[in-house]
Amino acid sequence: MGLSFADIQSISREPTALYPPVDPLPLLSSITDEEREIISLQDGVAARLRASPYYIVEPQKKEEQTRYSDKFLKSAAPIKLQAKDLNPAFFPPDLWDAYFNPKKRKAKKAKERARLNLDNLEANEKEDEEGSEKGSGAGSGEEDQGDYDDENEDENDYADNYFDNGEDEDYGDDGGDDGGTYD
Repeated sequence: MGLSFADIQSISREPTALYPPVDPLPLLSSITDEEREIISLQDGVAARLRASPYYIVEPQKKEEQTRYSDKFLKSAAPIKLQAKDLNPAFFPPDLWDAYFNPKKRKAKKAKERARLNLDNLEANEKEDEEGSEKGSGAGSGEEDQGDYDDENEDENDYADNYFDNGEDEDYGDDGGDDGGTYD
């Protein structure tokens, strides 16, 4: 199945087949007046399209080196769309208003920081204290004292240092053996 090495060598030595010779070369006929008119109309349409405000030129990557021939190239300034040059009937009203009559957005003012009014805080604290005194008058004083002691005991638990960083434990330390022993 396939070709042998000798077959491949013989194929590569044989000259390739030539295309059939074209004895009578086709001659180009001269341009007729009708074709000249078509060419001039096509060039005119292309020139008007390039000059119109709808012609968009893609920005090209600037080359670092300038060439001598670059100074002879035409560089057209981009044409801006202006309402006086366009017919609003050809555009949807929303698009026309959004582009030519945009609503000016007010610049957002920097939000003022809420300032802390110490007088109001003190007044609020006094009101809270008065409200708690009125509400606590119904219960007995010993129950309130007992609850207070329990709360303080819970709060002081974090004052003691219960942090264990794990240095005392030897997890994973097998004394330098090559591996663990399994039974």
